[in-house]
Amino acid sequence: MMAKDKLVDYDSTASSNLDVGGVSVAEGMLPSDVNNAIREQMSHLKDFASGTAGIDVLSLADDDASHAIKLQAPSAVTADTTFTFPDGDGDADQVLKTDGSGQLGWTAVASNPSLIINGSFQVWQRGTSLSITTSDYFIADRWINYPGTGGAGTASQQAFTLGQTDVAGEPEFYLRHDQTTGASSVPSVQHRVEDVRTGAGQSVTLSFYAKVGAGTLTIDPIISQYFGTGGSPSSAVDHAPADITVTTLWQKFERTIALTSITGKTLGSDGTDSLQIRLQLPTSSTFTLDIAQVKFEIGSTATPIQQKNYGDELVKCQRYFELLGHAVSTGGNAYSLMSLSLGGTASNQWLDVEFKVEKRAAPSSIDSFNGYTVPSPTATGIGVAGFTLFKNSQMIFIKSGGSNGDAVASVSAEL
Repeated sequence: MMAKDKLVDYDSTASSNLDVGGVSVAEGMLPSDVNNAIREQMSHLKDFASGTAGIDVLSLADDDASHAIKLQAPSAVTADTTFTFPDGDGDADQVLKTDGSGQLGWTAVASNPSLIINGSFQVWQRGTSLSITTSDYFIADRWINYPGTGGAGTASQQAFTLGQTDVAGEPEFYLRHDQTTGASSVPSVQHRVEDVRTGAGQSVTLSFYAKVGAGTLTIDPIISQYFGTGGSPSSAVDHAPADITVTTLWQKFERTIALTSITGKTLGSDGTDSLQIRLQLPTSSTFTLDIAQVKFEIGSTATPIQQKNYGDELVKCQRYFELLGHAVSTGGNAYSLMSLSLGGTASNQWLDVEFKVEKRAAPSSIDSFNGYTVPSPTATGIGVAGFTLFKNSQMIFIKSGGSNGDAVASVSAEL
């Protein structure tokens, strides 16, 4: 039998431990061997403390020793490695990082780019507090607040108190969905990421902060791979991670799912395929839900959201929605004379507008905004970069009681 020269040589069965470092501790051992055995054991403990001899598994038991967390080296180690821990416990959301030589340090998690545009709810071109209906539900840019069948409510931009610490990252704004009339079908807060190819066959992680005005509220998150319309597209593939229970306190929630491969799927012909996020809300209920700092990213870990410059975020939003024109108020009305008269006659009006940002797709129409009357053109040419209109009479955007600087029309290329 080999001598038990280090801790890992000891046996968990007491009767099997017949020596310590070759000194017999068997029945009938010499009295002098007691001292020698204790000295051998002390040397083994010293070797363990100094790191010259180790153990196979370090077990850290809970208070009643019913369970433990265990640390273990790989089954085969190619070289001795010493990790030196940093002082202190670091800051919130930091992780340990090695310098390649065994020195560990606290560092912020590298942030993945977010697939969501306007996840911090900075941009609200349509207005910062609007009623939501089943036919008018685009509120914050790139976001849908759907009230559900028979439901009604408002969506609004709310401001955080400067210096608050409940929601990390010092955001300025959050979204409030105020469901004032219960719905018979599911209300929801939605975001649509352009192109169903996004993340296909990979893990994706959704994270956000939320709280409810009173009591608790259950959110049913759905991630949908939507293949568009037109032609014969494949049916949408829905993924349903675990429900989320929201309370009256701000909390961060994270859900990770594996998107299916889209091999063998067919896209619709209209270019509206997308990766859709739906936060489904309770039916037959009224509630006030606040949501902040929404991030959707490739990977199985939620990384911190990066605050965006308003101007940069606005440009991204204008790929899908843009306001047009600037009104001048006079005589009780406001007008925007954007057209050009060819030959100086009112029966030969042309309007040529270049969009600030090329659109996702050509808008189908020029729509009224702020209650302005939009002239119906005789001929229309609308593309992704702008439009040209012709009308054989005056082409004036007008509103009674309008204000200087009003936007008078809009174009949409929303998904």
